[in-house]
Amino acid sequence: MCYQQLYTLFRRCGCCLCLLIPLYTAAQNKILEIHHINIENGDATMIVVHDTVANTFPVKILIDGGNSGTDRFLQNYFTNYFGAANMPVTFKYLILTHFHHDHYTGFNKLGNGTIFRADTVIDPGGYTLGTTFGPINPPENTPNRGAKGSTQASIYKNALKDAFNNNYLRSRSMVVTSFPRDIGKVLTIDTLNGVPATLKCVASSGYTYGSGGLPVDNGNSKLSNPNNFTLGFILEYGQFRYFTAGDMGGYDAGSCSRYIDQEATMDGGFDTLFHTKSYRFDRNAYQSSFIAHVCAFKTSHHGSGCSSSPDLMRFTACAMFLSAGYMSRWGLPEPDFQKRIDTLFDPLSDWPTAQRPLGVNNRGIYITNLYNFPSGTKKFCRSTAISLFANKDSTNFSYGNDYSTTGVHGNNQYQSKDVTCKDSYVLKVEPNNILTQSQFYVFRVNYYKNVNQPLSTFQCHRNTPP
Repeated sequence: MCYQQLYTLFRRCGCCLCLLIPLYTAAQNKILEIHHINIENGDATMIVVHDTVANTFPVKILIDGGNSGTDRFLQNYFTNYFGAANMPVTFKYLILTHFHHDHYTGFNKLGNGTIFRADTVIDPGGYTLGTTFGPINPPENTPNRGAKGSTQASIYKNALKDAFNNNYLRSRSMVVTSFPRDIGKVLTIDTLNGVPATLKCVASSGYTYGSGGLPVDNGNSKLSNPNNFTLGFILEYGQFRYFTAGDMGGYDAGSCSRYIDQEATMDGGFDTLFHTKSYRFDRNAYQSSFIAHVCAFKTSHHGSGCSSSPDLMRFTACAMFLSAGYMSRWGLPEPDFQKRIDTLFDPLSDWPTAQRPLGVNNRGIYITNLYNFPSGTKKFCRSTAISLFANKDSTNFSYGNDYSTTGVHGNNQYQSKDVTCKDSYVLKVEPNNILTQSQFYVFRVNYYKNVNQPLSTFQCHRNTPP
């Protein structure tokens, strides 16, 4: 029985799966997974290659580590997913997108190796650690990229020193090291079932991967905000494509004047990479007139109004993942952003209700830590999202961590401090026919509570007409 038949069976039975559904045939034993980990504040995304026959994880990559105190959420997640016997977790790459505390402070535990360790660290650079730390120093003298003048950034750099001294960290990447030279550089993370999976660097230090694959300087010299130095990557596996870029900005005026617009030039890069390879998966099956097509993306800057501009959203993805938080002064994801995304988020597939296969959705919106706030202009984050996205036939919408109303932060509903009350979202790529088409599945998970609930199937695109 194939995955879609199993999914249909459970949907018709009204069951909530608490066991992993096999997505593979015997020959397709390696599955690519992307875990959007609920860490309460900040970002933490884990890319995993899962050998489902041996039940091993030959490749693990962690992108960002969250805010102060989020290491306890990571420890809970890793322990329950990999098993206590496999702690601490050793990552092939540990990637810091930029020097803001809600992305790197959770990496402080790297120094003592109790939760995770790493073969190689990748970050924007712009710092030195001293002559005794040669293997983890940036290989050349680079300008400040948001790493200086911050007490919090020192936490990250001290963790690198301690990890190196204790043999918990081997090196800093020699591939993604300086810009614009390294825009477009590719890291091969593994080969799954004979097909390589790669990370392509498409953004850093204000440069982006532009039209024709040429690096574009977006004016990084005029500003020093760490968001402007964000690392951005495209994950490719056959026809599957996923985009993630920390807190990269798409506007540079008004309330967004602290940022540079990197999204306007990046759409040329998406066009160069994918325009000729994107055909609808649905009944029309024609080549898109849009700029390109990715399958899914991690929303930049937690749903800030300064990111996900009309330029970027021309890439017509199927599913978006957003990590917000309980910080009322941030008020994310902003209602104005949500309204914009509802208009711009126009996936390539457009199955009509009468013809769409059971369990398949046109678009998916998945948010962790979605709340209303007591006051302020951005207070209606949760209610706005529900009014825009819930109960739409074409949209699969989900938000997590509503298990408990105890131990809340302030007056905000459903903000439990308990690490076991946090739902996360996992994307799993279908390996069959991956060279000609892309299909993937999204699950809501809480491994501590044995929750592994299938939410939707996405038929992303074909690279040729059917």
